This record gives sequence, structure tokens and C-alpha cells, in this order.
Amino acid sequence: MEYIRLEGIIGLIIVIGILLAIVAMGPHFSSTIQTGPSKFKVISAELLCVCKNYIIKATIEASGIPGNCHDNLYEVILNGTTYYAFYKESNDGQVVWYHNGTHTYEIYLSTSNTTYSPPTNLPKGTYEATFISQQGKCTITVSFGVAPKPQLKIVQAEILNVSGLYVLKTEVNASIPVGYIYFYEAILNGTPYYIFYHPKGNTLCPVYYIDKSGVYNVSLYIYPKNFTAPTNVTPNSFEIKPGIYEVTFVTSIGNYTITAKTATTTSTPQFSVENTAKEGVVNGLTQLNFTITATTPLGGHICVYEICVNGHNYTVYYEPKVCTSAIGVYVYQGTGTYCFYINGTISAGTYTIKFYYCYEGVHYVYSEEINIIS
Repeated sequence: MEYIRLEGIIGLIIVIGILLAIVAMGPHFSSTIQTGPSKFKVISAELLCVCKNYIIKATIEASGIPGNCHDNLYEVILNGTTYYAFYKESNDGQVVWYHNGTHTYEIYLSTSNTTYSPPTNLPKGTYEATFISQQGKCTITVSFGVAPKPQLKIVQAEILNVSGLYVLKTEVNASIPVGYIYFYEAILNGTPYYIFYHPKGNTLCPVYYIDKSGVYNVSLYIYPKNFTAPTNVTPNSFEIKPGIYEVTFVTSIGNYTITAKTATTTSTPQFSVENTAKEGVVNGLTQLNFTITATTPLGGHICVYEICVNGHNYTVYYEPKVCTSAIGVYVYQGTGTYCFYINGTISAGTYTIKFYYCYEGVHYVYSEEINIIS
């Protein structure tokens, strides 16, 4: 009986010690539960309110994710209330991807899993936040932070007519710590035009935004009427006469005025691929790493959506899974190495490869003899 009583006392002391240690850790306490081979941990996070969006800026440490793949972050539970994780302020922004290493991610909170619906009037204070991911969950204490304000400078702009549509080719210098900068209107010598994104052909989509810091070109298509959904417009349906204009850009963070003139330029991109590429296999798909040099005269990106290898056509995916939302690899100005994923087997050897790509709504084909190595 004395041995049993002594063991019980020792056990009680150990339990009390563990409880005291947890209390001593206070608000810095976090717990992690793993359910798979990869590791997932939230190192730090803060809750921000930006333009009526509630965003958690979280630094996540992950390892063990195979190849160039990612794991998914699905939900964040704040003081017992579940919110769904979106990677952008859009209905098609469900699920936040995270990768191996330590990186900072923006998590847009939504009350709905199908449509983006930010919560309203979250009280300021401290929250116990549980992050639910593909490979487990992690709990950490988060507090409201002060959202840093984005900065924007319009460096220069010119007015172009591209296939009957007018576009402001604009060089911007942006600092966007979190969130987006939206472009709503361009006022040319007092005449307002609405700004749109141009995905293809004669289609204009509302609304144009930028989300990365740096100095780069953007193509702001303008039209005298506003649309709330993608709309096909008639080329040359209005005219901007040649000359010099005072242009005021109306954005989500303020108005910016600059002098711009009409100009003529080619909108044809330049595209070339080095004659050596590397192949591998990821998730049952063939991964091809191509080094591509491109110029995009109107800014933006080139989208490579299909390749033809020795007469066989393959859809190009930017991540290793076969789905419509993953079609197309974006290629930016300069030289870089890009991962193409295709649903087919291509072994090492020399092939004639055709690249089918699109830029500013116009489709192109590039052909090159390429040596593929393992």
C-alpha cells in the first residue's frame, strides 16, 4: 500500500508540474497535431482588417511535402467560430496552398466555403486560432495588428490602340504589404473611362487589381461603359484622338495623375525556349522543366496552355494534377525556368516540340527541337 500511495503522489506531482508549465507559457502556447507524413506548424500570425476583409498574415513552417507539390490549409477557427481559408478576395479563391520551408501567407477569412463572404465587425482583441490543414492542425494565439498601407506611384503611361481596344500601358511602382490595389477608372482630360482586365479576344472583365510589390508594367484596358461581369465589346466602338492627355487613375487607395500620350506599338510577344529540358514524374504526371525567354510588350504574362511532342498534343498544367483550373503556365518577361505538367509519358530523347500560347487574347505557336534529359 505504501508503494501504491507513493506512486500516486509522484504521478500527481508530475501532472501538476505539466499544468504549471502550460500556464507559465501563457499566450505564447501553441499545440500541433500531425495526421500525415508532412509537418505543419504556424510560427506566428496576426489578424488584419483591410478594406472590409479580415486577413490573417501567417508564417507557416512545413516540411515533408513531396516534390514541387503543396499541402492545403482549409479552415481557421477563431475562439470556436469556424472560418474558411481563401487565398484571395474572390469566389474562386478557396483553400490556401503552403509549401516546404518557412513562408508567410495571406489567409482571407470567409463565413462560406462556396462563395467568398468575409465576416463583419470582428471585435478587436486576442483570439485562440486553430489552423486546419491537410496534414493536421496547429493552435496559436493571434491578436489584431495594424494593417500596413499599400503605396503606389505611376511611373509612366502611354495610350495604345490594340486591335481596336484602347489600353493604358502603365508602369507602376507598388508596395503592397497585404491585400490588393484596385484600379477603377481612368479620367482622360476630364472624360471618364472604366478600367478592365482583358483575358482574351474582345472580352473585358471587371475589375483590374495588382497584388505584388515592385516596378512593372500593367495593361489597363479602358471603355466608356461599366460592366459588372465579363462582357464582349465591339472593337473601334469609340475613339481617343491622338495627342497628349492628363490621366487621373482612380484606385482603391487614392487618385494619381500623370501625363500620357497616344502611341503606336506592336503587341506581339517574343517567346523562345532553350534546347535542353529536364523531365521527371510527380503524382503520376510527367514534369518538364523548360527555360523560357519572353518579352511582353504590354506587360502581363504569356499563357502556355498546350504542347505538341512529335505529333502528340498534351494539355499543360501548372501543378501536378489534372483539372480545368490548373490548365496553363504563366510566363513572364525575362528568362526563367518553368514547370510544365502533362498527362502522358515522355522519356529522355530529342523531340520537336510545339508550344501553343496566348498573349493579350491572340494565340501563337512556337516550335523548337529540344533534348529532354532525365
